Parts: sequence; C-alpha cells; structure tokens
Amino acid sequence: MKGRRWNGAALLLGSFFAPVFLFAAVMLFAHITPFGDQTLLMWDANYQYTAFLANWKRVLSGQADALYSFSHGLGGGMTGMIAYYLASPLNLLLLLPLSFPLLYSLLVLVKIGLCGLTFMVFLRKRAWSGLLFSTTYALSGFMAAYCFHVMWLDALILLPLVALGIRLIHEDKPPLLYILSLGMALLSQYYMGYMLCIFSVLYFLYHMHKWQWKTVGRFIASSLLAAGLAAVLLIPLYYTLSRGYALFDWSLLSWTRVNTLRDLLTKFYTAAVSTVQLRGNTPNYYVGIPMLVFVAIYLTNGGIPLGKRLRSLLFIALFVVSFWIAAPYYVWHAFDTPNFFPARFSFLFSFLLIELGFEGFEARQNPGKRPLVIFAVFAGVTFLLFRTLTVEYLAYKTIFFDVAACAATCGLLMLKKPRRLWLWLIILMQFTGLFCNSYYAYRRLSQIYTTEAGSYTAEVDATQAQVDRIQAADGSVCRIEKNFYRNDNDAFLYGYRGISHMSSDPDTSLIALCEAVGLYKGNYHIRYGSATTPVLDSLLGVKYLLSKDGVAFGALPDSYQALWTDDDVTAYENTSALPLAYLVPQQTLALTDTSPFINQNTLLSDLTGETVAVFAPVEDIARTYDGTWETYTFPVDANRPLYMTSFGSDYTLNGQAETEDRMNGTVLLPATDADTAYTVQMTAPLGIDLAYFDWDAFQSAQAILSAHAAAVESDTDSHLTITAAVTDGHTSCLSPSHTTRAGRCGWTVKRQKP
Repeated sequence: MKGRRWNGAALLLGSFFAPVFLFAAVMLFAHITPFGDQTLLMWDANYQYTAFLANWKRVLSGQADALYSFSHGLGGGMTGMIAYYLASPLNLLLLLPLSFPLLYSLLVLVKIGLCGLTFMVFLRKRAWSGLLFSTTYALSGFMAAYCFHVMWLDALILLPLVALGIRLIHEDKPPLLYILSLGMALLSQYYMGYMLCIFSVLYFLYHMHKWQWKTVGRFIASSLLAAGLAAVLLIPLYYTLSRGYALFDWSLLSWTRVNTLRDLLTKFYTAAVSTVQLRGNTPNYYVGIPMLVFVAIYLTNGGIPLGKRLRSLLFIALFVVSFWIAAPYYVWHAFDTPNFFPARFSFLFSFLLIELGFEGFEARQNPGKRPLVIFAVFAGVTFLLFRTLTVEYLAYKTIFFDVAACAATCGLLMLKKPRRLWLWLIILMQFTGLFCNSYYAYRRLSQIYTTEAGSYTAEVDATQAQVDRIQAADGSVCRIEKNFYRNDNDAFLYGYRGISHMSSDPDTSLIALCEAVGLYKGNYHIRYGSATTPVLDSLLGVKYLLSKDGVAFGALPDSYQALWTDDDVTAYENTSALPLAYLVPQQTLALTDTSPFINQNTLLSDLTGETVAVFAPVEDIARTYDGTWETYTFPVDANRPLYMTSFGSDYTLNGQAETEDRMNGTVLLPATDADTAYTVQMTAPLGIDLAYFDWDAFQSAQAILSAHAAAVESDTDSHLTITAAVTDGHTSCLSPSHTTRAGRCGWTVKRQKP
C-alpha cells in the first residue's frame, strides 16, 4: 500500500514538473528570464497586466485599496478589474521579493505545472504513460499562444477538475468537486468561467448514456450552487459591466463564415502560430500529431461502442462548427467580438481531443492495419493542404517533422514488442512537437509588443523614484500625471492617482465625458497624452506633472512651477489645480457641443454660475483630402496660446513629421512671434478643433472655484472625508470628475458654516 501511495505521489509530482521543465527548456532556448533578458511580458501583459498586478501587489501588502481606486481612470470601483484580471489565488505569488519579469515567468510556470497536475488527477490512472497526456494538455496550442494571459490560465487548471466532477455526478458520487471547481473558475476569471459553464452542459450531455432525471437534477442543482459560490463577485460584476458594455450583441449571431476549413486543418500542425493569425479568428488547439493518431485509433476502434464514438464525433463536429460559423463562435465569446487573441475557447477542444486520445491509447491493442490507413489519410491531407505553402505561419521543416511523427507513431503502434520502448519513443516525439510549438509561438509573437527584463526594470525603477519623490513631499489627495507613459495604466503601475486608463472594464459615461472635453480616448481607454488644457488640469485636480523633454510642444502655462529635474524629466506643480472636491451651484448645463473647447467653456460656466469664455474657437480652417492625407491649414495669431484637439495617425506639422504621442488629444501648438499660418496633415483622422486660450478669463473662473474649495482627506481610496463651508447656492460637494463615479466611493461630508 505504501508503495502504491509513493508511486501515486511521484506520478502527480511528475505531472507537475514535466511540463514545467519542458517549458523551462523553451525559456532557456528563447533566452527568457531567468535564462536571458527576454520576457513573457508580451502584448497585453506588457501594456496592461504589469500595471494591474503591480497595483494588486500593493493591495495584498496593505498599501492600496481593493474596493475603489483613483488610479482607475478618474476613479472607479475595482469589482470589474478583480473579476477579470486579479482574482486568481495564485496571485499571492506576487508577494515574493522577485523582479517583476522573473515573477511573471514564475507565475506562468506554476500555472503550466498545475494544468499538468489536474489533468493527471482527471485521468484517475496511476501509470507513467499518463505523463504523455497531462503534459500535452499543459502545453497545448492555447498555452503556447496565450500563456502570457495569466488570468485566463486558471480556467485551464480547473477544467480537468470540472470534467472529473461531472463524471463523478454520472457515477452517483458526491458533486462537491464539480461545485467547488466550477465555482472557483467563475470566481477567478468570470470570462473563461462562462466558457466553462457552456462546456459543462455539453460535457454532461456527452457522458450521459441514458436520460435520468435524478442525475440531471443533481447536475442543475450543483451548477446553481457553483454559481452561488461566485455570486459575491458575479452580482456586483454584472452592474459593473452593464455600465461599459452593450451586453449580448445579438447582431453577431449570423451564419457567415469566420474561418475556412483549410485554416482549421492547418492549426493541427506544429508551430501554426503568428501575429497575423492573432488578428483574425483562427483557433489554437494544437495537441501534437501522435495525439491525433490516438484520437483516430479511438474513433476507428470497433471494440468501443458505436454510440459512444458517434457522440464523440458529434462533440468534435460541434467545435468545428463553432470555429467555422459566426453564431456559435460569438456565443462562446459571450456575444462579443474578441479584440485580438481569437477563439479563446479553443482550449476546451484541446481537452476533448486529449481525452479521446487517452481512450484511444488505452484501447490500442491489436490495431491491425488501421495505423497504415491513418497515416495514408494524414499524408494525403497534408499533401493537399501544402502542395504550395501559402500559409505564412507554417514552414516545410515542421510539416516534414509532423509527417515523420505520424509515420513513426503509426509504425510503432503496429509493433508488438517491446511496448515500453515504443511508448518512450512516442513520448519523445510528442514532447519534441510541444517544445517546437511553444518555442516558435514565442519567437513569433514576441517580435512586437514586448519588453526586455533589463529595460523594463530600469524604466520602472526610474519613474517610480520620481513618483515617490512627489508623494513623499506632498501627502495630500491629488492627482499626478505625465506627458510620457509606459502604458495607459501607469497610475496603477506606479501607484498614483491619475487619469489615463485602459482595460476590459470600461465605463461608457467616463469615456463619453473624456471625448466631450477633448481627452484622448479609445474604445477601452483614455489617455492624458502629451498635454491637456489648464482648464482640465485645474478641474480634475492634476496638481503635479512629470514632463519629459521633447514631448510637449510649447512651454507650460505660468501656473506650472518647476520643482526639480531628474535626467530628462522635470516635475512641475500646478498652482491652479483645484482639490478633488469643491462646492458648486446646482448643475444645469449639458456638454452637447461637438467642440471640446466649447464644452470646456460650458463646464466652467456651469460650475462657477457665470458665463465664461476661456476658449475662442478658430473657424477659418481650410481642409483638403487627397484620398490618403487630410490637410488642415489655418491662420495663427502672434503671441496667442492656440490649442488643438485631434485624433489621427502619421502626423506632420508644417511639413515636419510628428508622432501620434505628441499630437493625439489636446495639445498646445508652438507659439509664434508673428502672424502666420500652420499646416497639419494626418491620416485616419477623427476630426480637428482649434481654439485660442484666454488666460485672464481662466484665472477669474478659477478664483471663483478656489473660493469654494473643500478640504479632502483619505485613509483609503474607497473613503474620503470632505470638509466644506457651505454657502447659499452652493450645494454640491463633488467635482465634475466624480459626478458619474461617486456612487462607487464612500463619502463622508462635514459641513461647516462660513
């Protein structure tokens, strides 16, 4: 008995470490930290997750608030952020004293190992041959292509336990495993948990040999209990999502084709991954050619009941249709269009194939001539697909490897002795395919949107020191911004209250406000940009600005006073910045104009109770379009500050090329000593607005608002204490930046007589 227990424990440890060592070998050859300066901080991991996890590390260590954050755009609740990005219990690893690139590598490795472990538990077979299947699952095509999406990987860890729990329900055993594993999947990442819910229903029906109401009732009740366990997060999440998404876009449910059958077949081959296909709809379900041979052995085995094999074929066909046709494809994606990273449910198909491959492996005895037929079919399909290699993400060397692997696997299956030797040869081929698939996936995907460990650490450490220097000198509740950025979530990354933000947790009302007043905005993000206006900086309480040389066009207004310079970054204090709360009259006006400058005038008029015209729009703008370039020519008065709001690409200003970072949003154009004309060119424009700025009018309006400033104190971001002297006609204690968000933040208001 002790020997069996030891063998079982060793097998479980092996199922964890086998994929870890194999992926560590990939990291070694690809020079990924700790084996080099490359990192797994690719794509969204580089531009989003680094910042969110840095903030979550502060939360776990008691330095930040888990409920509400002023780093979340102009301030917002954290429910959506936690549910989508941060709820994994494995994020406790963030507390380890390691550099972030190394910590990210560790997080991915641990999750890969746990995928292998849970799949071995699912197999319920104490045999070393199980490593072939558990390692394949842990390093399947989804993991190779999407391993840097660490918040998605918990679903892969829990899927085998969910499936095992369903099988236990069919065996009339307690449903606790199913309830806990599905509930944890919904808690750790609701988006992938949603896909697991759909799969659970299909998998339950797939394994139902005969209809039994008792079993159906236990499954339904267990599913509801699993959802109930996650309700503490799912219910507030629903209200969070409803403010940012048009839930259930039924217009996506058409019968149009999203992939071709040829594209779907090519994804079975080794290293069928590239940045191009990540922008389309093709899935990633690679499981290795030997595994496909075992699936074919299963489907053609007369010793397995025909009804069971037909159900398996139907399940496979359901996935093929889901990858092929728009309606089921978008149902799997919660009735939404994925932004890059297509077919995010493909890991479920890989799981099914590996399960069928395991059953084929178990029933491999006396295969007859079926392996010859399987190889002939595979070779024929390969020849038809790649007579001329037009698939940019495949190469002949990996195709030849796949053909050789298929031939060797089929040949070994026909041998009677020695079985142990051929098993290890198949494992060697399978592991080689998994290694190559993961290696080439990383090499191709890391060509863009990635960072090196050394440069990441140097950049973050330098900016963090600058932010810490400001916060150490001023502990008040105020905003800090920068005219340069590492990503749109720098406020989360460096731990300051800011404006810029990008995530899958958007607030449409906030984005609409930013668009109305001229802040750079996209579908899922807002950005402070290279500059805003003194009006916005004042109203939004941007008290400090870190300004890098060469980013802003003109000099900052006189209200910005230089504090210190560190290398090419200068810290400024904005003496016109208002506190985060101040008294204003009852607000009655709406920001309905298409010009952000008119809307800023309206905003100041509404908040001061007087007619204010800080901006004077420029009307005399000549526009031409040649099919590519949009050209704007306009007069510029001498010595008058001129602001421009625009959103486009490939800018030129007076014939000189300019970057989007310097031009997008609202910027102060270079001053001129004499009347002249400027010419701005751009591609893909979304419009242009110009207005002269009246500094005296702004100072008058700012003086009125300053007279009614409130004192703001905060022990955490989710609770502010506001002390204000209330006067007649001034009844609100919330600045305009919080009127759409105050319901998610606790406010304690202390009123004082003037």
